[in-house]
Amino acid sequence: MKDKYIRKLRELFKLKSFPPNPKNSIHDLLKGKELILYGAGEGFMTVSVFVLKKFGFKPKTVLDQKVKKSDFYFGIPAYNPSYFNPTKEEIEKNIRCDYCW
Repeated sequence: MKDKYIRKLRELFKLKSFPPNPKNSIHDLLKGKELILYGAGEGFMTVSVFVLKKFGFKPKTVLDQKVKKSDFYFGIPAYNPSYFNPTKEEIEKNIRCDYCW
């Protein structure tokens, strides 16, 4: 299985531009999902400005230890992870992003 991915990567590296219909675009990865960002530090602004706005995404929720229980962070509902209790359906519908310190 590993060889299959190595072969595919080598094929992609030979291209001079992106494949015509990439199946791994951010829109494909997030299609039908809601984004939860973990961390409301400096990285949050970087991710918001340079990634999310660029691709037209807005997080549904922000999780951060600094939040007492629940609040809003730049207009986005924010929770302390200890108080965030999503339903099973919400868990299945969400993508959690863990790099926004």
